[in-house]
Amino acid sequence: MIVKGPTPATLAYRLGLEGLPYAAIIATGAAIGVVAAWRTFRTSHDPLLRLTALVAGSLLVTPYASPYEVAPLVPLGSVMLMDRNGSPILWQLGFLLIAQLLQPIAVLGIAVLLIWRSIDPKAISIR
Repeated sequence: MIVKGPTPATLAYRLGLEGLPYAAIIATGAAIGVVAAWRTFRTSHDPLLRLTALVAGSLLVTPYASPYEVAPLVPLGSVMLMDRNGSPILWQLGFLLIAQLLQPIAVLGIAVLLIWRSIDPKAISIR
């Protein structure tokens, strides 16, 4: 088991879960990853959003991944979180901190943002 990593399995392991709670975390993460990728591919033709959905979705479905596999999501996730009225650099630094310290949470967050964007395309814009 990889003790540090971006997958729901790693999160459940680090929380010390076993049995049904462990399986529930993995199944929930996989479901969020599948829905994020499916909704993004169905509602957007933007290649950056599709790439983000594919990477985030695959990290949520796979049982093992290394920490460095979050690297492609960091710039895309930080751009998705930027607020037009706020300070973009603060959002980016905050996302980098979350991505480094809480990788499984960051990947889940990106997947949820993608689902949210597929429901309301004006809510999050990456361009």
